Amino acid sequence: LAARFWPGPLTIILKRSTKAGDFVTGGQDSVGLRVPSHPVAQELLREFAGGVAAPSANLFGNVSPTTAAHVREELNVELVLDGGASEVGIGSGKSTVAALFESAGATVIDTDMIAQQLTAPGGIALPAIASRFGRGYVSEMNGLERAKMRARVFSDQEARIVLESILHPLIQEQVERDIKAIRSTYGIIVVPLLFETMTYRRIVRRVLVVDCTAETQIMRVMVRSRLTRKAAESIIAAQIPRSMRLQLADDVICNQHDTVNLLARVQVLHPGYANMAA
Repeated sequence: LAARFWPGPLTIILKRSTKAGDFVTGGQDSVGLRVPSHPVAQELLREFAGGVAAPSANLFGNVSPTTAAHVREELNVELVLDGGASEVGIGSGKSTVAALFESAGATVIDTDMIAQQLTAPGGIALPAIASRFGRGYVSEMNGLERAKMRARVFSDQEARIVLESILHPLIQEQVERDIKAIRSTYGIIVVPLLFETMTYRRIVRRVLVVDCTAETQIMRVMVRSRLTRKAAESIIAAQIPRSMRLQLADDVICNQHDTVNLLARVQVLHPGYANMAA
């Protein structure tokens, strides 16, 4: 498991040893080992010679946070190292499926991750964002104030168009560079709104839609982004209808079940994709 999923979303839970203090375990009798894939976390691990002992970023029993803002809100801490939103979290269907394809040997290019890197502390999109929206949308750590920007673009369509005009060309440029660097048999581009923008439709040979019921999608968005039901419903309503998305798909993976079921579907599709690309 470690060889296939580290660095990545895998967490290995082990029995606590006598060397692990309560500060690390939160008083629990187990510890979790993780090797995150985010470049900021990787650099932190290198700086500390390979390992950092720390408590969880959420209170015991609560939903795991997916952004630095979530950590600040829940733990009321003064300093958070913000490397961008979590790559894989509750309800992250596309990212979970993409990670399974990656473990099978495909190269994954995630446009959400690219966007997060562009707006992480020091990201190249931040000067243009500060110029168009003001310094109030850039944090003290020189990263995007994600919650503030999300609220702005959610209520202001013109602001959303401006933000997209900044980010989309930069994301596309990085995707094109990543495509040229692919050395595996084939690659997968993870795009949240493929059919809404059609930017990447011209460069992919096949479309795989990760699907779930509307109610499941609403609940996942609420948990992942900590939004009200009304806000989650509004976000989903802005997308093309589920029926049309399924009609436009070449292949569909149902993300209504657990990872074992997802893995079984990936194992069916992967050889076919490899053959198409050979």
